[in-house]
Amino acid sequence: MLSEHLQMLSQHPSNINRYDKEIDAINEPYRPIPSGAIGEQEVITQIWVLLLGGLGIAGILDVWAGHNFPVIFYLALRGSLLSYIYSAPPLKLNFALGASYISLPWWAGQALFGTLTPDIIVLTLLYSIAGLGIAIVNDFKSIEGDRAMGLQSLPVAFGSEAAKWICVGAIDITQISVAGDHCSCFIDNYQSIYVNT
Repeated sequence: MLSEHLQMLSQHPSNINRYDKEIDAINEPYRPIPSGAIGEQEVITQIWVLLLGGLGIAGILDVWAGHNFPVIFYLALRGSLLSYIYSAPPLKLNFALGASYISLPWWAGQALFGTLTPDIIVLTLLYSIAGLGIAIVNDFKSIEGDRAMGLQSLPVAFGSEAAKWICVGAIDITQISVAGDHCSCFIDNYQSIYVNT
């Protein structure tokens, strides 16, 4: 049931993202809406069915897990709002992608099957920053349409070369930071074992 919940909520922003018909007509005219394969009303219906279905399953999972506070429902609601911020004009903020696709599903699984602790929240937020780098990669294929529609994606705002380095930096600095944290934990644990023996 958790996988159905995550699939429904991950398809919800994908359908919102398909609603960029003006930008997609320039960048990806073969996509369902610009190509005429699916109508706007069908997309709107899919958005609502997936959103409400995903939130409903989240509520059921909270009841199943015996949560006093509906943590999974609120995580799903927050993820839906973040995915909307990522997908829908006029905002289209890439940072929301990392949080909605990386942190929130991890937190929901942890809340359902374990305990959601601050260290897990911080670690997954760091991986969400790396996800921002992945989202920037997606912007490179949309430069022409973003520029034509006045959307200030990183490649449009800073140029392809600078955006490339921002992308790599977001991914690599995050990964190096997490690796450094793990190494320091290993060294601390090793030292405590050595001192106690």
